[in-house]
Amino acid sequence: MSQSIYPYSHVGLDLYKERNMPHRTRPMPALLLFTGLNAVLCVTITPVYDYVCFHPYWERRRERRRREREAAVVNSSS
Repeated sequence: MSQSIYPYSHVGLDLYKERNMPHRTRPMPALLLFTGLNAVLCVTITPVYDYVCFHPYWERRRERRRREREAAVVNSSS
């Protein structure tokens, strides 16, 4: 009897796989899901970026900081 790398070679490789691999590997659906998710993220990143970067809060903050800087310059020069 030849030695096998599988511990249950006397009951067959299929039974060994069935016992030790309770899940099925599905590479194609996994690849499609991964690709689809990346596509969705790529499509939605631009509107989200625009919304965050051009939110009115940033304009108000920029103006407030500009006024504070101008006031600090006027106060320091007087």
